[in-house]
Amino acid sequence: MKRSIFIISAFFALSLYSYSQNNSNLQAKADSTDLKNMSTNQYSTNEAWSNFINLLNDANSEFAKGAIGESTRAVWSHGDDVTLFGGYGSLIEPGWKNVEARLEFAAKQFSNGTYSSKEIKKNIDGNFAYLLQTEQYIFPGKPAINFRVTMICRLESDGWKIIHRHGDMMKE
Repeated sequence: MKRSIFIISAFFALSLYSYSQNNSNLQAKADSTDLKNMSTNQYSTNEAWSNFINLLNDANSEFAKGAIGESTRAVWSHGDDVTLFGGYGSLIEPGWKNVEARLEFAAKQFSNGTYSSKEIKKNIDGNFAYLLQTEQYIFPGKPAINFRVTMICRLESDGWKIIHRHGDMMKE
């Protein structure tokens, strides 16, 4: 009887050991795959963010010249949840159509300007990110206009998009 209990216990212990080793190997393989995917996704996210920043700079340069064009339309989400608290004006009703109309109005106030920005902080976490930056618009014969800007962005199927922008004019 003791011998049977010992054999059963030994078999049970070996089974548990074998199971845990196999599970560890599977977990290590899964962890390795996750790391590869994370590296690939991280690279993709960084590349997508870099493309977004380039497009954002193009969009703001268009704005400084008095127009919103393809870059501006491409950098914004076109959803019903998009919002804008612009440096010129009050609360805008949510939705791309309302935001687009306000951007067009604001852009018409300018022409022949230049744009520059300085990133203060950004944080990318999964499918959402925020960006804090200062922006400067310079127009011929006028003092520079400086803004502090907060943008909330979402990663959509075709890249990062602005879902909220809040810009305030900075007082010198």
